[in-house]
Amino acid sequence: MKVSDILSAKGHFVLTTDRHTFLSETLMAMVELNFGAAVVVDDAGEPVGIISERGIARALHEVGAEALHKTVEFIMEPVEFIATEASSVPDLMTQMTNRRTRHIPVVDESGQLDGIVSIGDLVKARMDELEFDRQNLIDYVTH
Repeated sequence: MKVSDILSAKGHFVLTTDRHTFLSETLMAMVELNFGAAVVVDDAGEPVGIISERGIARALHEVGAEALHKTVEFIMEPVEFIATEASSVPDLMTQMTNRRTRHIPVVDESGQLDGIVSIGDLVKARMDELEFDRQNLIDYVTH
């Protein structure tokens, strides 16, 4: 299974922000859209960071409510890896495990931001794939 399959089911919309936006503004957008993460992009639209609910919780724990008045740059995790629509689920699971990250931005063939996948998306895709294989084996054996 490829990332393009996940994005076909999940959708391509990505919540983006820039590094100078206040954390409170980005958090509000995340809550309104029910998104667990946002991609921080530079002026050219290139992904440079990820901000997640987990990162926000850590910032609130470490700094308190004052964290909400800081810019997104204060808590963003730098993007270390970018997936393409052709990336495979097992390869991304390995990358996410090795890099200890939970979200990876996805770019299309032209290099434009085209989606985001989470570890939860990858686990669900892998489970669906395993269930499909299991059902095919049952059908093969019983017919």
